[in-house]
Amino acid sequence: MLEFSIYTYICNHKERTVGSLYISNCLKVRRVGKGYLFENGIGLNETAYRIYEMCQNKIGKEDIIKKLESEYDVAHINKETLIDDINECISELLEAGLIRVDS
Repeated sequence: MLEFSIYTYICNHKERTVGSLYISNCLKVRRVGKGYLFENGIGLNETAYRIYEMCQNKIGKEDIIKKLESEYDVAHINKETLIDDINECISELLEAGLIRVDS
């Protein structure tokens, strides 16, 4: 059975910069089961959503890696694999238009 929560607005009305990454728009999002569903149909798992959330604050890619290392049990994962997975997630968030790179 799917669990639905009230929509939460993830907004960045001024598209403020957050280090090298920032939230690109204001979207409604709701929790569905163990993931998150945006009003535009894009779904994220918990880890990808956590990376998305971090982009609301001033943070760069290296800080995202450090935070995830401290928040998740990643001892069994090769550091290079972890970095590759995070980079892939960030690339997918960029491609989906959920975040942007400050240039």
